[in-house]
Amino acid sequence: MENIKEIINQIKVDSIYGKKKHFNASQRKKKYHKRIGIAIIAISVFEGSALCSVLLTKNEIIIVFLLFLSFLVVLLGSIQTFFKFNIESQGHEEMANLYLVLSKRCKKLTSFIDNNLIDKNKIVNNVNEIEEEINKINNLASKYPTNKKDYECSRRGIKNGEETYLVDELNL
Repeated sequence: MENIKEIINQIKVDSIYGKKKHFNASQRKKKYHKRIGIAIIAISVFEGSALCSVLLTKNEIIIVFLLFLSFLVVLLGSIQTFFKFNIESQGHEEMANLYLVLSKRCKKLTSFIDNNLIDKNKIVNNVNEIEEEINKINNLASKYPTNKKDYECSRRGIKNGEETYLVDELNL
């Protein structure tokens, strides 16, 4: 039974890290989306108000500067459209929630085993289902890649107690 519990524990640990990693990636993408969006708004407002002075003074330096700002707004908007930060953020959150559900399912199954509330055939069936589920989630998550920094932030967060897990739960 210990081997089965080790398999369940490994899936649970992978799920915990997957959850944290994708929540971190989601926050990172939200931050990019907001910063670029705020920059676009600020530049556009400044540009619109400066346009009034151009109409009145016809100063070539101001015109060139406003053309540069227009270019910058289009560039930032294009970056935001190309990278789809908001959509990516939502996808990462969905993946994180799938990992969360799976880690809770693993914990529940482990407690059933510890309390002898489930027979061996059901344990085997549950473990097979959980393995299939994590494979499906991993395949879905490949559409929303994370980076090494997301993982490192997750690892540090778990070790620093952002969330409470028992040492044997994480096998740290």
